[in-house]
Amino acid sequence: MREWLYDQQGEEQGPIPEDNIVELFRSGQLTADTLVWTEGFDEWTVARDVENLVPAAQSPEAIPEVAPAPVAQHDAAQTGPLFLHIPIGRLILMSIISWGLYEAYWIYKNWRYVKERDGLEIKPFWRGIFGIFFVHGIMKTIRNDKQANKLEQAKFSAGGLTAGWIVLILLGNLQNMLIALPSFLCFIPVQIYINRVNAKLNPQPAHAPWSAGHIVCLVIGLALWLMILTSVGILATAIKEQPN
Repeated sequence: MREWLYDQQGEEQGPIPEDNIVELFRSGQLTADTLVWTEGFDEWTVARDVENLVPAAQSPEAIPEVAPAPVAQHDAAQTGPLFLHIPIGRLILMSIISWGLYEAYWIYKNWRYVKERDGLEIKPFWRGIFGIFFVHGIMKTIRNDKQANKLEQAKFSAGGLTAGWIVLILLGNLQNMLIALPSFLCFIPVQIYINRVNAKLNPQPAHAPWSAGHIVCLVIGLALWLMILTSVGILATAIKEQPN
């Protein structure tokens, strides 16, 4: 029976009988990468290259390759972006053109997202129409959303932004529509947060396309602007025509 020398942490060990070294491989004390030598070898050899020395359980061919765990990704094709994903510029422009009507659409779309994702029995359309009663709910829902907060912690104040928006809307209705025009400012911090978390998804979703809701807001808003500008023009003409 052949006797073997083997390398262990840089030190030569042995000689030991072949049955003994095979047992060291079987018990895991030696691996298939261990350097070994026996009489007749010209140089030290990796154990895996010696026929019948390393038991089958230690053979590289017998060790199955473990596939790496798949990287968790957001399936944009299945669930879409988190909440209404639009550019900040679109939010500002549409809110101004529509005299704030787009903000009701914003509330509706985000409630609709929550309904579809969480399977809630709610009516997003009416929550958008009566947004003054539901705007705090959607802002709070976005702020506390677990999926979004895993990507980035929300820091905006749902209560403070809601209060500011409601005050501007009420003052606009009671005093002058122009007071309510900058009400979109209360939605910008929330939209910035939505866009930031969507930017961290993999794959990153595209912005929401222009939809029928956008067209409705544009048509109504442009009609209101036309009426207001026409009224201003008529009033200015009447003032000029008044005798001194």
